[in-house]
Amino acid sequence: MKRTISLLALVSIFAPGYAQNSILLTDGDATYSLNDMSGDRLSANFGTGTFFQGGVASPHQNWLWFRAGNDSREYAVSNLARLTSDRNTAEAEFTESAGGVPGGPHLKFLVQYELIETGPGRAQLTTAFLVQNLSTVSIGLSLFSYHDIDLAGTADDDSATMDPSAFSVTDPTGSTFTAQASFRNQDHQQMGGYPSLRDLLTDGSATDLDDSGSPFAPGNWTGAFQWNTTVTPGFETAFVGFTVQEISIVPEPSLLLAAGLAAASFSRRSRK
Repeated sequence: MKRTISLLALVSIFAPGYAQNSILLTDGDATYSLNDMSGDRLSANFGTGTFFQGGVASPHQNWLWFRAGNDSREYAVSNLARLTSDRNTAEAEFTESAGGVPGGPHLKFLVQYELIETGPGRAQLTTAFLVQNLSTVSIGLSLFSYHDIDLAGTADDDSATMDPSAFSVTDPTGSTFTAQASFRNQDHQQMGGYPSLRDLLTDGSATDLDDSGSPFAPGNWTGAFQWNTTVTPGFETAFVGFTVQEISIVPEPSLLLAAGLAAASFSRRSRK
């Protein structure tokens, strides 16, 4: 939890401005990429990338959708105003509008990322969500964090269970992926097979998650968390929530064999 606190303490330690809409975070042998971070807020294709650890690539989609004011549907957080990164951390700033509120933009989202390699084949990504109300009236906000991972590089063989504010995903290799959400303001969650859950967030109607979908039989798993809060006007940026995603990869036998041969070769050279 200390890493989460240090991440939330970031204000803006990076140089201002951005010239891209993607990030690539690295720590040790772990890498995390996130692409398509700006564009048409009606698109369903935001936040695609790869979680690479243990010599294995796990494709993923991880993004935020929101409903604010009197919006009658969800929209992708998509109007990118600033994007900065430095090795294993990044911060993205978005300005968005809320339905029924005069003027605009009305909300400024800050999304902060931190990648930590926690051991051989293991890595942790903490993502914090903060929002500032730029208007003069209080705004009701529902925020959704969507997760789709093809664990260990395969899409149709993942199984999952759900606990309060948490998802646990496994695949036949013994690799695991967990997503833990902060409890504050976090009201609902849901799991389902791709693309049913993402369709709920992009189908043009208002959605509230219903805590269903567990256990999830082997298939193409997806999950989402929902936070509900009211954001008051003011200069301060309010904390909405965070997720901690952890991946642990069990290498394929061929990768283990290659690592063993390399270690044996190094040992022989050392004795010489």
